[in-house]
Amino acid sequence: MAPFDGFIRETWSGDIEIRDLRDHWQRLLTDEACLALAKTLVDIRLATLLFSDAELLAAIQEVGLPLLGNRAWISALVVRHTRQLQVAARYQGFAATFSRDSIFSQLEEAERWLLKQDHRAP
Repeated sequence: MAPFDGFIRETWSGDIEIRDLRDHWQRLLTDEACLALAKTLVDIRLATLLFSDAELLAAIQEVGLPLLGNRAWISALVVRHTRQLQVAARYQGFAATFSRDSIFSQLEEAERWLLKQDHRAP
């Protein structure tokens, strides 16, 4: 996780279990610099996601939402495989009340989209 041009760049690789995601959100959403940006580019093309939809929803409800409070978030999610697309789409649906997200297959396209996003825009 690193700040980059007004957003946070995340690159996930290897096997990712729900505890990894929960731990990451715990660090991310308690970091004032990250909260000030509230925009992430999440590249999961090299990751194998080993958690269920129910585990993802529970992580959002138990970790993400309490730490995020009433803040809004914006994410560009970059995927390569069908499973990654499925998880990203499920996250997008679960997070619709607090996060504006878009899913991409190309990193450059995700970066361009994210740089155009503004928290004040509807």
